Amino acid sequence: MAKKTHSGQLAIAAAVRNIVEADVTMQDSLYRGIANLSAVARTVKPILEKRMNKKVKDESIVSALKRLRGQGKSLGSAIFTIIAQSSVSVRTDVSKIVLDRSRGALNAVLRAISAYPDAFIHLAEGSSTITLIIDEKFVGKIMTGLEGLQLLEKKSSLALITMHSPPAIIETPGCILAVYSQLARSGVNIQDTTSSYTDTIIVVDLADSGRAFESLTNLITVCRETI
Repeated sequence: MAKKTHSGQLAIAAAVRNIVEADVTMQDSLYRGIANLSAVARTVKPILEKRMNKKVKDESIVSALKRLRGQGKSLGSAIFTIIAQSSVSVRTDVSKIVLDRSRGALNAVLRAISAYPDAFIHLAEGSSTITLIIDEKFVGKIMTGLEGLQLLEKKSSLALITMHSPPAIIETPGCILAVYSQLARSGVNIQDTTSSYTDTIIVVDLADSGRAFESLTNLITVCRETI
């Protein structure tokens, strides 16, 4: 019986670890020793019981969380350092155009935008769509060159927020989550987002651009003061 119980505890511990490792915020708070273990256990419990298809005692979950608490490295300091070295820029009055990625669509898009080398144009290619973020004053001209392509979305009065970060952001998990969480807490809705090497590119409504810029600037300031 003791062997069976031990095996069950190991299974619970492994399952709890998998759940925690899928949640960066929960993981970091545990590793930093600031998490309320009982509260975390209540969050983990329904997921764990569904995964194991049986009831699990709170004590067993808390015990597994205690073992995890000292086994990892907090992401906090690395994230703070990277964000502290970042800067933010804003480009207003841009539009978003989303096209169906049909055969030859990319070539047509490249031909259309190559005629305007001085225009700001950000292109992102997905598996089924092509997204263009363009200076509003060039939209009409570029759309003329896109005739025949399937337009999925066209939206104006947007702003492009770019966070410029050091190369370490590429290898450090949790940095982008910190940026997105900051904007969410400020009530800023992200219309579109992508990344380009060390730049995190976020498209928001023009009306939200000031709040987004202030929110991210405050985040950078806090991280600089923290380190």
